[in-house]
Amino acid sequence: MKNYGMSYYLGKDVFDQCRDFLPFSESKIFVYTLKLKSKSEWDMVSNKFPNIPNAPDVVYKYDGWISWGDFLGTGFIATQHRKYPSFEEAREFARSLGLNSYPEWRQYIKKNPSHNVSGIPNRTYKHSGWISWGDFLGTERIANKLKSSIPFRQARSLVRSLGFKKREEWFEYYDKHKPDGAPKFLNQIYSNHPDWKGMGEFIGTGHSRNHLSFEEAREFVRSLGLKSWVQWQEYCKSENKPSNIPSRPSSKYKNDGWINRQNWLGYTNEERFMSFEEARRFVRKLNIKGQIQWREYWKNHKRPKNLPSNPYTIYLDNGWISWMNFLGYQRQRG
Repeated sequence: MKNYGMSYYLGKDVFDQCRDFLPFSESKIFVYTLKLKSKSEWDMVSNKFPNIPNAPDVVYKYDGWISWGDFLGTGFIATQHRKYPSFEEAREFARSLGLNSYPEWRQYIKKNPSHNVSGIPNRTYKHSGWISWGDFLGTERIANKLKSSIPFRQARSLVRSLGFKKREEWFEYYDKHKPDGAPKFLNQIYSNHPDWKGMGEFIGTGHSRNHLSFEEAREFVRSLGLKSWVQWQEYCKSENKPSNIPSRPSSKYKNDGWINRQNWLGYTNEERFMSFEEARRFVRKLNIKGQIQWREYWKNHKRPKNLPSNPYTIYLDNGWISWMNFLGYQRQRG
């Protein structure tokens, strides 16, 4: 794609506000000398450098920006943006190392950090091939707890025969009686079994069985007109929630449609908060001079409930340019 320059992407008025900043390459070279380790460290010192923007990821978005790791010189890539090899490729690599145990794997990862190798393959590949550490490392070992556990159906029959109403009662019983062959944390041992449907179904309380599909459950929840996660949690505590709607949809539908809380409840930020223009107009009247003063204001003053504490996140794709633009102040030149 052709690069038309910052003025084309940001608009002339915004570009004029940014003209005093150093070019991206010069800013990055300077920031390297600070030897910062993270974005939070940059946020603590960014106000000291008037010729470098507080939010370089916004100002340089179309002018060289890659990532915070690139800008700070750490090379760090956020976990959600990393690209890992397939499970088969990762397992082949792991087996080539000749390691014999999980502790040896952790020690290897600490000494040889890599963005291309997951340090927690049991989580990364949980739903795409993972079996056990013995299989992954090639030792063909099975954890002792798996060896000693009784079969799935036998364990389920045992637990259900005790008539528990909630899983905490199972934990209390286990700690007191230590039943032979039955593991305390049932989900760790049996969650990969094809008949596993959750702790509630396993224990026999019924809380985890026969849930609606994600689309059906979401359609029902949206009909409630809830506008926040707090309202959802209060609803779950009431006696109104049907048993076929999970209280923890992010876990139940993690790999079956779940996106985020807003999508689940069916509201948008625009319904919860002022528009970007309204918020900026209100905030500029406060005469706040930077992010530190903004945080102080947020802690110590009454403010409108529909004014977000994190405007950068809420308005990122709806008008946000920079803290200077939002608060309406100019940098002090020395």
